[in-house]
Amino acid sequence: MYGKKDDKVDDKNEACFFEKLGPELMERYPQIYKKGILKKAKLRFKNNEIEASFNFLFDGFNVEKLYANFEPKDYKEWKRLQENKSEHVKRSSSAK
Repeated sequence: MYGKKDDKVDDKNEACFFEKLGPELMERYPQIYKKGILKKAKLRFKNNEIEASFNFLFDGFNVEKLYANFEPKDYKEWKRLQENKSEHVKRSSSAK
């Protein structure tokens, strides 16, 4: 059961739960969807999966799209930095 400190995130149970709610959960029940995103992120955070928790929130709330919409100039700079970072990683991994 969720909520205990020693619980780990169980993706199989989550998948069954969301299958019961239907494929258009985000469109039909946005509040339930958002609460589910927060709950999953909190569980991952409690399990000391900090990066996974952040990535889950980032993807679930579509932060990149919000950032692009409200801060287009800063978003373009951020996107450029992300692309440069990924190119650097590719170069360093191919050099090994």
